[in-house]
Amino acid sequence: MLLTLIISILTLTASVPAGDMPDWDAAIDKAHPRLLMSDTEMKALRKNIRRNKDVKLLHKSILAHADECVDDTVQLSYRLDASGTRLLEQSRYALERIFFCAYAWRMTGKGKYLSRVRDDILTVCAFPDWHTKHFLDTGEMALAVAIGLDWCYGGLPPAVRDEAAAAMERFALSRYKGQWFTRQDHNWNQVCYAGLAAAALAAYEWYPSVSRELLESAVTDNRKAMKMYGPDGIYPEGYDYWAYGTGFETMLLEMLGGVYGSDTGLSDAPGFMQTGTFMKYMVGTSGKCFSYSDSDEELYPLYAMWWFAAKLSRPDLLDGELALLRSGKYFTDRDWMRFAPFSACMAAKISMPRRIAASDEVKLFCGNGPVPVVLIRTGWKGSPSERYLAFKGGRASYNHGHMDAGSFVYDAFGLRWACDLGTQPYAKVENALKKYNGSFWNRKQTSFRWKVFRLCNKAHNTLTVGSQQHNVDGEAKIFNVIDTDEARGASIDLTPVFAGQLSSAFRKILLIDDDWLSVSDSLTALADTPAEVEWRMVTDAAAAVTPKGILLEQGGHRMLLTATPDDPSIGVEYKTWPAFGTEEWDVPSPGKCIVGYSVAIPAGKSCTIDVSLR
Repeated sequence: MLLTLIISILTLTASVPAGDMPDWDAAIDKAHPRLLMSDTEMKALRKNIRRNKDVKLLHKSILAHADECVDDTVQLSYRLDASGTRLLEQSRYALERIFFCAYAWRMTGKGKYLSRVRDDILTVCAFPDWHTKHFLDTGEMALAVAIGLDWCYGGLPPAVRDEAAAAMERFALSRYKGQWFTRQDHNWNQVCYAGLAAAALAAYEWYPSVSRELLESAVTDNRKAMKMYGPDGIYPEGYDYWAYGTGFETMLLEMLGGVYGSDTGLSDAPGFMQTGTFMKYMVGTSGKCFSYSDSDEELYPLYAMWWFAAKLSRPDLLDGELALLRSGKYFTDRDWMRFAPFSACMAAKISMPRRIAASDEVKLFCGNGPVPVVLIRTGWKGSPSERYLAFKGGRASYNHGHMDAGSFVYDAFGLRWACDLGTQPYAKVENALKKYNGSFWNRKQTSFRWKVFRLCNKAHNTLTVGSQQHNVDGEAKIFNVIDTDEARGASIDLTPVFAGQLSSAFRKILLIDDDWLSVSDSLTALADTPAEVEWRMVTDAAAAVTPKGILLEQGGHRMLLTATPDDPSIGVEYKTWPAFGTEEWDVPSPGKCIVGYSVAIPAGKSCTIDVSLR
């Protein structure tokens, strides 16, 4: 008996070599709670709460919101969104309440939290299904119930445990085969498999066969998604979807590591362990992010950063998180706060200094991949003299992509001068396009997606030729990166983006002397067709066209945008445009306008036009 116990302990504590598949059945011998934070790790969290004021603030804030969840009178219900496409709002609501209250019960033992978890589990388990037609709904609901079952296992009646396990098998574990997300290399893969893996691990002793099969598939298929971080950690889907996809990815890795001592080598994927640094440089000196793809520029908590900080022993990755936490903004966005208890789980595994050291002096971060980017930040102290410049290549046909190859954002004086309009609310455009039999999610050249103003090239800080759309499969690559005190930036080959519109197109974007912006476009018209080109930049500033250029004013500061062709026979006409579309599905962009110029390049002629903003 003693020998059997010793062998069992050694089996559970031994690490699985990276890349090898573990003995999945070992989950049966792992006591609940087995997901994200063991009881031993919870004790370590309690110590960190006592030792570190930021961890204490995080903990107290979670408990405060758990109280709000207990008092919440809104009933979870089987209700789809306005477009009839998603149950996701309900899945996320369930995850928020169960995650917070399960945490609060584990930390306090108070019955009111356990009652909320029990009631919410029974409610969602009585649903007719978890809407596998849109499997993100299923993935998040599975994660919610798995955490509730696992973290509150010791307090839930056996009948409730059985019902939770049965629902996870019936609505999730038996329904994933053949689903399209299993073949994808983006956030759907990460979210759905994290939820399914949580369900498999939580309910393993009830359904070992289906759980074993699911975990095998999850690890195998998830490697496809992990490839998108390569080679340098850039997340192709942008800031918002990094928060979503990488948040679930790190939970998946943590669950596998907690149960089996290894994430089976998933975190060894090229670029993955650099992606936290990438996200740190995605934030500008204006306090806004580089909001390419379907993202908005506002900052919100990036809970996965706690995972990277813990794994890399780099608490400096948390400076943005702690700033939001201290400002009271960590729990204000209902779309994201459901992940907050995961931050606490990782806070149990990191040595938090009393004061986080200053950020690296490295000013430029760049990387290749499906969406190559260059990110330049000259300082981290909040000085008005600090500048931020970020720009991208890539192709519009990537998941959540826009026609924004060559686009950039620029911060100076703590303000954003060149910005991005951000994402288009999904349900509004999905409903509007139904009468045209159009799909917002089709990314082909003729898709209705590109009729949405915020997604087309005219709404981004790039070029438009003859009012034509960008070529969706034209891939813009970044080359010739420069990182000196005199100039920082790179060039972008936009020629594939304008195939059939220009013979060649190259854009060089530089921050000169860490002080002012230079954008230089070298364009060659087709041999037999002149090129009518528009140069556009979205801005928050008030704009006035003057003989010398476009004067921009905001926050008591002025900047002048000028454009100078290298051929004096070619003239530019400064212009402004409205920053909104006219279709029924387009949404307004209050306070923003588009500035730039138009130019006519004769057939077969080459021209370089230098733009400065200073």
